[in-house]
This record gives sequence, structure tokens and C-alpha cells, in this order.
Amino acid sequence: MRRGIRYVPQGMQELPAGYSVLGIPVTLRRDSPHHARTAGFFGMYWIEVNEHFFYLPFDEQHAILLHECGHVRLHHLLFRLLLLPLAWTNWVKTLCWKQEFDADTFACKQGYARPMLQYLRRARDDTASEYHPPPSMRRKAIEFFMHNGVPLCESSC
Repeated sequence: MRRGIRYVPQGMQELPAGYSVLGIPVTLRRDSPHHARTAGFFGMYWIEVNEHFFYLPFDEQHAILLHECGHVRLHHLLFRLLLLPLAWTNWVKTLCWKQEFDADTFACKQGYARPMLQYLRRARDDTASEYHPPPSMRRKAIEFFMHNGVPLCESSC
């Protein structure tokens, strides 16, 4: 166990009952196209993982879960919900990108920079969207953090 995270056995198809990370419940959602995502509203948040999540190496699982915890701890879902009427604006799209970098930084500060980087190395840039930066940009930000100890966004945003 490292940094308060119980290991989920690799290849496992179910989560132990009551499984949580940093107090945030983790549930299995088999039909999700994402390895993990944060869901919820107004103080009731949870992390959903899909079946493919269990085939990732342990450290990468933890990095992903901590990234999602970052979204909760930094109140990203609340901001996104409040800004929903403005979701089409470039300002909100830019904010969403910054939130992804901030969630990556949260995982990095917990000691999971390398596993996060390893996970993103396998991700394709065509998975980017208007609201999610391409993995190559996220990798560069994590590498900057690893070499300088400072999040890229703090020095350039």
C-alpha cells in the first residue's frame, strides 16, 4: 500500500465492496469508454472505472485514480456544472484543458508522475477533444514537472 491506496489486483473484474481512494468511492461501470472518469454533483462524487482499467499496471491504476481524485479535490466538476451554459465558449474549453493539467499535477505531487507518464505514452493524440488536451501535451507538462518540480501551468498560464 502506497500513499493510502489499497491495491486492486491486476486482471480483477470487480472492485472490493466499499472501495475508495482518498475517501472518494470507486465504482465499476462496464459500458464506459474511459478507463476512469469522475462523476457526481454538489458534493456527492465518485470515480467510475471500466473493465479495461484492471488490466493496467498497478502504478498506472493508482496514477489514474489520483488524477480523478484531483478533479474532485480541486472542485473541477462543480466549476464545469456551473459553467455548463457557457460550455461552447473558448474560455470554458481552455479552463477544461487547464483542469486536466491540474489533475495530472495532483497525481504527480502524490508521487505518481512516472506511472502517469507511462500511461499517457500509450495514449493516442486522436483521443483529444475540445475539452481534453492531447496526451502529447500532457506528457510534456508532466516531464516539465518531473525536471523542475513546478507545474508547467504555474510558469506559463
